Amino acid sequence: MYHQAINERYAKVDWLMILALLGLMVIGATFVHSARHATESLLDLPWFKQLSSRQIIWYVVGAGAMFALTLVDYQTLARWSLVVYWGSILTLVLVLVPF
Repeated sequence: MYHQAINERYAKVDWLMILALLGLMVIGATFVHSARHATESLLDLPWFKQLSSRQIIWYVVGAGAMFALTLVDYQTLARWSLVVYWGSILTLVLVLVPF
């Protein structure tokens, strides 16, 4: 029974959507790389300070968070949805507060 539940979870993965997401990530990183300032030389900056490298790092962080959320039961996420909603609203209001 346990193996059947695991197989059902993997059967629900939309591989076409994941492939489209990866394609958009590649296009986005390519656009960021090509749009860097003309005065910015890749030889002058270390790899972790280049804009395209930082974009790829954030892609990896986001993909890790996405996969971590897929491991959490939907009912657990549904219980916390109201807290996350109001937390998001609060952070949006905090953007408007001048500091």
